[in-house]
Amino acid sequence: MKYHVIERNAFQVVGLKKVFQCDGEVGPSSEIQQLWGEVSQDGTIDQLMPLVSGEITGLIGMTVDYSNERNELEYWIAVEGKGNITEHFSTFDVPAAKWVVFDVVGPYASAIPATWRKIYSEWFPFNDFVHSGGPSLEVHKSHDPNCRNAQSEIWVPVK
Repeated sequence: MKYHVIERNAFQVVGLKKVFQCDGEVGPSSEIQQLWGEVSQDGTIDQLMPLVSGEITGLIGMTVDYSNERNELEYWIAVEGKGNITEHFSTFDVPAAKWVVFDVVGPYASAIPATWRKIYSEWFPFNDFVHSGGPSLEVHKSHDPNCRNAQSEIWVPVK
């Protein structure tokens, strides 16, 4: 797995958030994929892209909070930006962090979950980093999420 480590100051994301119920250790990946399908067809992405005003120029899938107590996951589809927010979107302040950024190549629906599995099963066990508890990001760089060479990144906040 190709990765690099960066440090970023705090930044803001603008987007749509949704809370998903989780089944034990199985996350709501099919529901998240369904949400991506909906926002790509209902014009939400077209409304988000003009709001980009930061270093991350692609769409962001962001996991903000997982609650064991409520068995819930808060997930965002967003862009890095601020100001001029419509009533349809919310903002979230991502704290300053050190990030391990993993390169992902392939159709998003299969390549991103496969990379997440490798991060937790192969990368974390053999590195000194631990997840800091902050939001994790999936940065989508390609226009066609189904392309076999689609480019994306997974950003994991670490300490």
